Order: sequence, then structure tokens, then C-alpha cells
Amino acid sequence: MVLPGFDARILMSTYTLFGRPGSPSGSTGGGGATTGSYAVQFSVSTSAKCDGLWFYSPPSASVLPDVIGIFDTSGNLVVWATPSWSGALGSGWVFAAFTAPPLLTSGTQYTAVIHVPFNSLFWNVTDSTYWSSGAGASGITSGILTAPNNATAVHGQDSYSSGSAIAMPTGSLTGANIWLDVQVSTPVANTYTVFKQQPVSAPATNDNSQYTMGMQFLVSSAFTLNAIWFFSPYFPSQSGELPESIGVYNVTFQSLVHSETPTWSGVSGSGWVRAAFSSPPTLNASTPYKAVILKSGGSNNWYASLSSYWTSGPGASGLSNGPLSATNNAGGDGGQDTFNPGASLNYPASSFSGGNYWIDPEVFVASTTVNNLLACRIV
Repeated sequence: MVLPGFDARILMSTYTLFGRPGSPSGSTGGGGATTGSYAVQFSVSTSAKCDGLWFYSPPSASVLPDVIGIFDTSGNLVVWATPSWSGALGSGWVFAAFTAPPLLTSGTQYTAVIHVPFNSLFWNVTDSTYWSSGAGASGITSGILTAPNNATAVHGQDSYSSGSAIAMPTGSLTGANIWLDVQVSTPVANTYTVFKQQPVSAPATNDNSQYTMGMQFLVSSAFTLNAIWFFSPYFPSQSGELPESIGVYNVTFQSLVHSETPTWSGVSGSGWVRAAFSSPPTLNASTPYKAVILKSGGSNNWYASLSSYWTSGPGASGLSNGPLSATNNAGGDGGQDTFNPGASLNYPASSFSGGNYWIDPEVFVASTTVNNLLACRIV
């Protein structure tokens, strides 16, 4: 499979933990009488996109998970989604894709989570000793994916937490496996973002004013601006709003280069969401630009804000990813993550203490080598 916005000539490989056997080990039973979240912990050995989650639904199942997500093991939500399952109840392995696949960082421990609604006939297959004395007793590795055993997982493997909303599970099910699987794809060659869609732990702000908000960046080679990412924080009780316009400004001339009405590949509150440009602009090397969004100013206009990020926080020395870089607050025109009040896109030049609003450009830098490789899958 080839991810949207990626060069189709790049070799893509896909990995899962279990390889989805036709009939996984364990016994079929009823569960889920208590609404809650179930998880499996894993890591990747190289940066990879998380495509989505697999789940085994045995015959006689009456309901499928109603929410899926990825947390880091500190409890920060990376992404969540209301799943559209690729198969029917009781049909075996079914898949739910993330509409805005997050980029996972090498060496970071993550938990893939499903939320199960109240239903006394939620059927699943459970291998009760898989992670403690069974096939996963020493952990498992599948390509770039690794899952620890029950003893070394942060909260135990196939952990559980009760609750009506998806949450980071912290209670161990004593090493049981309910056959939840994660699918990741590599590489993300030639495509770069500043923040790499890392988990965001930042205060949330509900500001009903209308602003153009932007972040300054430059690329050392000629590039295409594929998309803009935005972090929409998670509030189960809120139906928030996403930015209503996206664009890019040339900093030198303070001129609007390109703008569009976005279609966000994710819902409000789902973490990192992505808006692809339908006509991606081609931009110049070593020229400073600002990726911008226009927030609507509605009553539930939640966004994450981390003050002093670019002055004394992680961005104090600037950030870079391959040929893409972002200056610190002192180097930006008006500071980093600037804003401009108003109901339409305007060049943002006012800074608020070097804060970070988690706006991220996605750029594609063409390779100098033409690769005529076929896309493939490895499971």
C-alpha cells in the first residue's frame, strides 16, 4: 500500500504483530459486560506510520469496538478515531484505519487501544496465558514491531480500564491476549514534518476569537507543501471545531502563496488531524514560509497551547527533520507560532511569549534518484 501524499515509486512495507492467523489460539467467550478500554503495548525500531488496528471478531459476536486509539505509555493520546471496520461481526479479523495516520517514533513505547461499549454478548477470543507463559512469554518481534511480555510491559500486556470514553488502560489482565493488533508502514521517505506527529501533552485553550495562526519554516531543497497538520485536543464532552482555512505565506514579502478550504482527515478532538492540499504548491529552497490556519472562533474552538515552547522549551534552539527546519522564537518573523486577529486569512506577525499552537507543515522533497520500485506488503 502507498500512503496518500507519498511518492508511489517508494517501496512500502507493512507490518503487524501477529500476522493475523486464520484462527488465533485461545477460547471464545463473552465479555465486555463492563464498558472499557483494552490495549496491547508495542514499539517500532524505525519511524513508521500507524495505519490502523486489527481485531479478531469470532462467530456469534454481537458488537465491535466503538473507538480506537494510540497512547504513549505516559498516557498522552496520540490519535483516536471512531472506527469504520473493514469486516462484519463474527467474520474473523477486521481492520479499522486511522484517517490521519500518526508517525510513530523509534524506541518510544505505545499502546494500541480499543474501547468496547456495554454489551453482555461482546464475544472475543482470549488466550489467557499468551503474554505470561504462552507464545508471548518472551515478547514478540515482527519486522520493525516489538511487543514486550506481560512482566515488562508498563501496565502489563492486554491491559484494561473501565469507563465510557477511551482511556489509557492501566490494569493488567494477567497476560491474556484478546487479539488486538497494530499495523504500521515504512518508510516515510522524502516526506517530513517538524513535530513528526508526536504525542502532545499541553494545556488546552478554548478561545472564541478568530485568528490566523502560523508557524515559520524553511526547507534546504525545492519542495512541495503536501498538507498541514494540526493537533486538536481530546475532550469527550465537547464537540469542538477544526480550522476553516489553511495556507502558506512567503515571509520575505509577507504575501499569501496559496490557500484552500480544508478537508480534515480526522475529527475534532482526535489528536493530530491532517488537511491535504488539493493543489499542493511547489515552493523554493531556503526561503522562509509560514504554514497557517484560520480558526473559526466558535464556542468550542479548542486547541493545545504550550507557552514558552520556542523560548525555553523543546524549540528553544529550533527544530529540524532532514531538510526541514523551524527557527526558535528569536529567529521567526514576529516570533514562532504567530497570530493575527480577523475573520479571514491574514499574515500573522504577533507572537505570544513563544507559545506553540501545534501547527505542522508536511513537505515532500523529491529524491535525486529515480526509484522504480513496486509497492509491497509484508505481514
